[in-house]
Amino acid sequence: MKLWQVVIKFIIMFILCVVAISMILLAGCGNNNAPSSGTITFNPSSYSAGLASNTCVPFVMTIKDSNGNPLNHINFTLYGPFAFPRVPTRYEIWSQPSCASGSGSEQDGTLGLSGQTGNDGTYTFSLNIYSSASGTFSDTLTATSGAVFGSLGVATQ
Repeated sequence: MKLWQVVIKFIIMFILCVVAISMILLAGCGNNNAPSSGTITFNPSSYSAGLASNTCVPFVMTIKDSNGNPLNHINFTLYGPFAFPRVPTRYEIWSQPSCASGSGSEQDGTLGLSGQTGNDGTYTFSLNIYSSASGTFSDTLTATSGAVFGSLGVATQ
């Protein structure tokens, strides 16, 4: 075997070892839940109003560690027990800050909106809250990430 063949085999083996070690180290990275000491907060922290027509309200959810630092790329699920497709529907959860078609997707709130925080540790979504003409209500949406949860109160008057 010539020297250049030995060098090529060595380089190939080295690259394979680096790839294998990288795959082993990254194997647990798909489970990006908030640490159990973390928090989930909403801005605004609640919403209550008398509405003459359906209203789209944007919210920013932040997932933080125990020191209050926002955590990026953390998985979450947001549930709304009275969201679309429940009848009567009290609100719709949208995966973007706008409730307009083409700006995001309307989510099945009973199954939950699943997503991941961005580089800044936040996720922006919106609720299309139905008018008070269909009756008043009070509800609590819940976001979970691992064992951590946060609540968002929504009501019409």
